[in-house]
This record gives sequence, structure tokens and C-alpha cells, in this order.
Amino acid sequence: MEMRSDAFAGLAEAAAMIPTVIRDNGGEQSRVTIGKARLAPDHPHTIPGKAVFNLVIRDVDEEKNARDGSHVPQADRADID
Repeated sequence: MEMRSDAFAGLAEAAAMIPTVIRDNGGEQSRVTIGKARLAPDHPHTIPGKAVFNLVIRDVDEEKNARDGSHVPQADRADID
């Protein structure tokens, strides 16, 4: 069982990085949230092997909104998939 990866745990790790992303790259009006998440397989007694989610990044500063997202740290896909 140690070899099995839990994609939901990876999603939780990514979510835990949100305050750091805001602190390092945002401003007082910056907001980052997980807008939607989907786990697969979607069975109550199965460890999910895949998590697909999107980050919603917004700010009242149009210059910050115009950035392409490359400033956001990339999670290791092996930890999430």
C-alpha cells in the first residue's frame, strides 16, 4: 500500500500552497481559490488516482490579472496524478 499515491492528498498539498503563492506573488487584494475539483475514480472506498482541479486567480490590479500564471509554482504531477 505504500506505493499507492493518493491524488486527493496531492490536491490538498497544492491547496496548502495557496497562502504562500499569495504572499510571494500577490498583493492585499489577491485571491486564489480552487474553483472546481474532480477525483477519479469517483468511488467512496477507492483511493483516487487522479485529481483534476483549477485555480482561480484574481486581483483588483489589472496588471496582476494580466500575468500568464507562470509565477505560480508548479506542483509535481507525480504527486497529484
